[in-house]
Amino acid sequence: MNLNLGQLELFITVARVKNITRAANLLHLTQPAVSNQIRAMEEYYGTALFSRTKQGVELTPAGKVIYDHAREILSVYERMERALDELAEPENQKLALGASASVGNYVLLCSIWTFKEKYPQAKIELKIANDGEIIELVRDNQIDLGIIEGPPPSDPAIEKKALLNDKLVGIVAANSLWENRTCLEREDFLYNSLIVREKGSAMRHYLEAVLRGLDLQLKDLPQVIELGSLDAVKSAVEKGMGISICSQIAVKKELHNGLIMQLPVANLSNSVPYNIIWRKNSYHSALAQRFLRFLDASGQTVFC
Repeated sequence: MNLNLGQLELFITVARVKNITRAANLLHLTQPAVSNQIRAMEEYYGTALFSRTKQGVELTPAGKVIYDHAREILSVYERMERALDELAEPENQKLALGASASVGNYVLLCSIWTFKEKYPQAKIELKIANDGEIIELVRDNQIDLGIIEGPPPSDPAIEKKALLNDKLVGIVAANSLWENRTCLEREDFLYNSLIVREKGSAMRHYLEAVLRGLDLQLKDLPQVIELGSLDAVKSAVEKGMGISICSQIAVKKELHNGLIMQLPVANLSNSVPYNIIWRKNSYHSALAQRFLRFLDASGQTVFC
């Protein structure tokens, strides 16, 4: 294991708030992700860094040594980056990002907000589009980085990096028709309207794959409603106009508020990978490289 700045920041946050769950919320990570990073550091140094109490955690003597030095290391690093920012030309403080709707509208905003807190001079532009459009923008060098759902294209001109895996779920209206159901079956797609995204979107691709697994195609279904945005799909499902397939990340708020229900699809392989892509051999500004490091700084993507 090689320690990085993100792990030191994570360690300092836990030490400061003395609670792993609270630190996870501040860092936009899950509690297990933070616990795993602390455990990895303890294994690396061969000693406990925190003692567990009923109230939370306290630094051990070894933890206090790391805490003091980690603060010095991060302070020097931040001063170095601020000095570099003052030298940078304005055009080098711009970052053009592209993201599919699920990532851009629901999870990436936390990353951008946190990044801007650390680097207030950064000017970030975010374009939301379907995966096909984001890939084309990367190919044409119109954006620095793109974040897409699903596997990236097999294109020698495009580089990729895995970010996280999400779950694919069926979504239905939160009403009595579905409350006793445990999953969506083949017949549910035949006897209910199916709400789908436009061609070129990742969710359309996944939905068609689900149907193939059930020996169905869109043309086999009696009523298909095509909508041009994820918000429209969710709104239609919430109003009982039909059922759909969606990534769990994109419906987290609606599920929490009880506006819709999620049901697994029978025999569905439900993993949805998210990848960051960029044009191979293209020049990456210091800001783009910094954002890439930031997303993966602690071993877990800084998404909320």
